Formats: sequence, structure tokens, C-alpha cells
Amino acid sequence: MLGSHDRSETLLEPVRGMTRFELLHANTYRISYMQGMALQASHLKVCGALSRQVHLVRIIRPAQGFELDALMDHIMADIASNP
Repeated sequence: MLGSHDRSETLLEPVRGMTRFELLHANTYRISYMQGMALQASHLKVCGALSRQVHLVRIIRPAQGFELDALMDHIMADIASNP
């Protein structure tokens, strides 16, 4: 999950509990297609399974003046420490 703030540092906050499911479900690309294809129940199951299996973080970066390379370093360090 990406976000921004008015501070100068980049934060990586682990997402825990039911929020994991909610974020995965809310950020599904073209979720409206699920209704047309009658896949709502399947989609809920997949979101539930993913929320139990993946490491999910909220990345909060400076709104202005951030460096992409530094942001990538933060993300890569998090991935390395949470395989």
C-alpha cells in the first residue's frame, strides 16, 4: 500500500489483522468486473487466502522531495527481511 505524508522520512508499517483483507479487497483492479462474471465469492476467498499468506506493508513516503532509489532500497530491505 502506498501513501504519502508531509514529513521527510519514509516509513514502512506492517499491516496486521483484518486490515490486510480489507486492503487487498479494496485495491482489487476492476473489482466491478467480479459482479458481471459472478466471481464475488471466489474473490473473497482469494483475498482471505492472500491475507493469511503474504507480508503486507503500508509504505508512507514524503509527498515532496523523495528519492526513488532510496524508496526502492527501503522496499528491498523489507523484502529481504520478510521473505
